[in-house]
Amino acid sequence: MKCNKCGIDKPIEEFYNGRRACKGCSKEYYKKNAEQIKEYAKEWRKKNAEYKKKWCKNNAEYKKKWQKEYNKEYSKNLSDGYIKQELKHQGYPPNQITPLLIKIKRVQIQIHRELSINN
Repeated sequence: MKCNKCGIDKPIEEFYNGRRACKGCSKEYYKKNAEQIKEYAKEWRKKNAEYKKKWCKNNAEYKKKWQKEYNKEYSKNLSDGYIKQELKHQGYPPNQITPLLIKIKRVQIQIHRELSINN
């Protein structure tokens, strides 16, 4: 598939679902425009507060089921975000959470899970 931004043919795995720009170009775009995107989202939430309340009320079961599945995958995959969250819960200040600490914590969790399964 050809990226709309860089014009390079790349395998489908290099694209997010439904996106025409590759992952690399998408990440670059979001880094460059992070403040504008955050501000737009903040304004949208403010303008559509009633819509969100109504949607959440009408889709409570769906939301609950989706959240449960998401949390299961999030913790199972041991993403950087999940590891950071765990470290914050353990009292680490955000400025002390380094990539090395994340890797070490990930290995620790994997070992702990392996031992729990085998016992």
